[in-house]
Amino acid sequence: MHGGGARPGGIRRAAVRVWSAVVVICAVGYLTDSHHDSDSYSEAGLPSHPTHYADGTYRFMRTQPLDPTQPVGYNPCRFIEVEINYADATPTIAADVERIARDMLQVSGLHLRYVGASQRTHLAPPSGRILVSFTRASNDTSMNDAIAGRGGSSSYTSGYPDQTLYYVGGTVTLNADTYNRSTHDQQLLILAHEFGHAVGLAHAPGAELMNADAWGYRLHHWAHGDLTGLARLGELPCR
Repeated sequence: MHGGGARPGGIRRAAVRVWSAVVVICAVGYLTDSHHDSDSYSEAGLPSHPTHYADGTYRFMRTQPLDPTQPVGYNPCRFIEVEINYADATPTIAADVERIARDMLQVSGLHLRYVGASQRTHLAPPSGRILVSFTRASNDTSMNDAIAGRGGSSSYTSGYPDQTLYYVGGTVTLNADTYNRSTHDQQLLILAHEFGHAVGLAHAPGAELMNADAWGYRLHHWAHGDLTGLARLGELPCR
């Protein structure tokens, strides 16, 4: 957001890299220099279960090759394990990730489960996990002061074109130079945006948290389009 404006949720460009049978899709988020005190993250207003809305907009990072109306996402009947590399991390990152994971379960049915600390800076696909880590522009040329983070996941092809594709690992990478100086509420909004990317949502227009310019809408959590997209990601068939 800044990765999945300030733009916290803003992903203005997407990069696609092919590794043999693995496709890695990432979205980069941007932050503006203007921060608003009214930007706060809250569960108030979130539906109590996955819900489809008639209004709002959403887009997916990738769709099924044989059915472009259906998204690629994680297997909703398996835990999505999350590990955190604490180098340069904020003191609240573990609690914040668990909070976003709890809300993600509520609105999508996807089970994100924190499994502990990591020393890794990247995961070799297919890892089956989402890695949360921090980096700095001095160490990562893809980061700068305008970028708060990036998120994305990878999918594998099974060799059977009639089978559903699933994500099998991803990353939420936060820019310590910008994310760590944001307010705690802004950090939560950024995390929600980036985890939206990690589970399969792309940037979308309108008053959505997944909008690249989400900061301008003074949102407090995922909006109707985001929520419909997340609900659809949780409706993929089990494997």
